[in-house]
Amino acid sequence: MLILQGERNVCKDNEEENIIYPKATRSDWIGPPNPVSNIRPVVYFIRENETAAEKSFREKRVATLAWNQHFWRDHNYSFQQQREEFIRERLIHLRAQGKERQALTSEEMSEFYKKFLDENHEKHMMYNWSWYCKNVGLIWAALKALVAKSVGKSSIKMKKL
Repeated sequence: MLILQGERNVCKDNEEENIIYPKATRSDWIGPPNPVSNIRPVVYFIRENETAAEKSFREKRVATLAWNQHFWRDHNYSFQQQREEFIRERLIHLRAQGKERQALTSEEMSEFYKKFLDENHEKHMMYNWSWYCKNVGLIWAALKALVAKSVGKSSIKMKKL
């Protein structure tokens, strides 16, 4: 849990841990990488006069980050488990042949890496396609938010005149 001084809001991050951050902040907060997914959690700044388009854009960013976090958490966990199992089985096999070793060579590990990539090729292709689609959706949402924000600022200026 990250606790910072100042007036506070509590919000949920992608791992469902409470993050406490100052209300007075005027920017996004980016945390340290998750130890399994290697994805950094982000707490997005919420403007006081956030438009509906800005809110939609922020929510899509949060949803995309959560989707990305979950994919890489599951993928990396699976990778780590399969790698440990490969190493354990290979070392047992080598010891049975009378070769006492503590680690595998990079050439021996390359067999695992190739097999893992081959077995997960379709999953990676689907991830890439989904990621591209989500990012195009984010670009469109960002454009709408930018226009809404610009129109809002110009209407405030017009009211002052």
